[in-house]
Amino acid sequence: MSDSPSNFFSLLSFPDSTKSEWKEKVVKDLKGKDYESLIWKTDEGLQIEPMYFQEDLRELKNLQNLHNIDANDNPAFANRHWTNFEKVLVSDVKKANQEALEALENGADGIEFHLQSEVDLSLLLSGILPQYCALSFHGKTNNQHFISELKSWLSKQGIDQNLVNIFVDNDPMADLLSGKASEFATSSFAKVIQANEKAGGLKIFTLDLGLYQNAGADTVQQLGIGIHHLVAYLDNGTDAGMSAATIFDNLMVKSSIGNEYFIEIAKLRALKALIAKIASSYGIENHAQKIHSYSSVWSKSFYDPYVNMLRNTTEAMSAIIGGADSISISPYDEGMAEPSAFSKRITRNISLILQEESYLGKVADPVAGSYYIETLTAKLIEGAWALFLNLEDKGTFETNAKSGYLLSLVTDKRNEKLEKIASRKTTFIGTNQFPNPSDSLEKLLKPEWMENTDSFLPRHAALQFEALRHQMESKKAGGKIPKAVILPLSNGFMPSARINFSQSFFGTAGISLLVLSAFSKENSISELKEQNPDLVILCGSDEDYVAMGESVAESIQNVSKAKIVIAGNPVEHADKLQAAGVDYFIHARSNVVNSLSQIIETLD
Repeated sequence: MSDSPSNFFSLLSFPDSTKSEWKEKVVKDLKGKDYESLIWKTDEGLQIEPMYFQEDLRELKNLQNLHNIDANDNPAFANRHWTNFEKVLVSDVKKANQEALEALENGADGIEFHLQSEVDLSLLLSGILPQYCALSFHGKTNNQHFISELKSWLSKQGIDQNLVNIFVDNDPMADLLSGKASEFATSSFAKVIQANEKAGGLKIFTLDLGLYQNAGADTVQQLGIGIHHLVAYLDNGTDAGMSAATIFDNLMVKSSIGNEYFIEIAKLRALKALIAKIASSYGIENHAQKIHSYSSVWSKSFYDPYVNMLRNTTEAMSAIIGGADSISISPYDEGMAEPSAFSKRITRNISLILQEESYLGKVADPVAGSYYIETLTAKLIEGAWALFLNLEDKGTFETNAKSGYLLSLVTDKRNEKLEKIASRKTTFIGTNQFPNPSDSLEKLLKPEWMENTDSFLPRHAALQFEALRHQMESKKAGGKIPKAVILPLSNGFMPSARINFSQSFFGTAGISLLVLSAFSKENSISELKEQNPDLVILCGSDEDYVAMGESVAESIQNVSKAKIVIAGNPVEHADKLQAAGVDYFIHARSNVVNSLSQIIETLD
């Protein structure tokens, strides 16, 4: 056989395989297991197949439009760049200025100032050159006075507004969601926009989809309600005599990024396509919207906070791969303490490592052509557009916000998510799975994140477990430290598995368990007398519970007032065990939060 290149490459040629052939192969390898069991059903109601093929893309709509947007963002598909913002809390202006300069000298190329009161911009921005770095302002910025002051400062510095990358976090329509305003002031909004008609690089209002994610909305809701929110600005602005182009020129879109890695990538791509679709309906073709992504509050936890570093990393990757133009990553200990030099450095370096060592900036669109991501993107676009049309049919954004309809949609979804987390169907490492019972918090800067109120306040998905932990810490602070022991009824796989299950179950509330030796009447009763526990968790096989559960429970009652818990669900024998003194049953289908709340109440 010839060794010519043409013959060599012919050896590498394989016949095409169709989707049906692959599916047939998968079904065969499943050996009787249903193929449908491999389909992922998301919180959004999407059904995601375990594999996708090129032929799947032919059936999808909107994708060509999306690719055109990406190409416009990155002419000739050159390397892409995103701005790495670092948060600076402004309570002391001089200190904030020094923190900002230090961040810029150590890898940040954007500063996100969070203002707590009106400040002297000349002091805050001393030594900072907006021609070479990005800036954003949050907090006390939602007024025309601040914007005038900012433009005046730029003018005094001789800085061309077209050469800066600055946005002001001002989402007045969102005030309708929080109850801060009874109605949206179209006239005030129009005056602010018209005063900055030639926007250049200064964006003076925002549209923040993170409002919805951090309140518990699913991805379709974030996108659907988000473009409903956008259309409200466009309609109010154009009714006031502004052009849609002027409104878009002044707009920065913000989106928080959660920890559902692939869905978050697809979300940003879908968001760009949806905004382009809205812009087109207002006569603006091939609109490429700039998007600022930031760390989700919903996905974080106070306990075992170092896990937040990992969450921040995957979220940053989702944002970058999804096409964000700038990102802001929160310190892993945000809300627990003032960010330390260490937490700020780690936060800043996440983006730098992804850019300089992981080379995510070397490819214009890393997921273009990915059958899976492309399909997921198209499904999100379809679902979000259907929700948007439904919302528009019901009324304006203002009407739906004031009536409470938007809140009811998000609240229902949030409660559904919280139920899955409480039952550990959704895993939060370090919180509802693999917790560290010895972890503690002396104080919280933002304890309202624990409150499960019906509002658009940002909150942690782990709030129910954090509340349990906080409750236990209060008991410990008051000297009421519950003692809990595990009493194995036998040796073997099942008792061992249930011991591990119980340690994780009670550990989510910060309760440590001492494991006693396997049951024998004399030794176990002696140990129980010595330990004098508040809780005794029996761990054995179902056969153990039937054979000896009742007698063991009665023996425990003879020497202790401890509550008795069985790790398992021996349904057919439960009544007899309860009659013998068993108080609770915990198992894989238990709602952990409800079960532990009941148990903790009895420990006073």
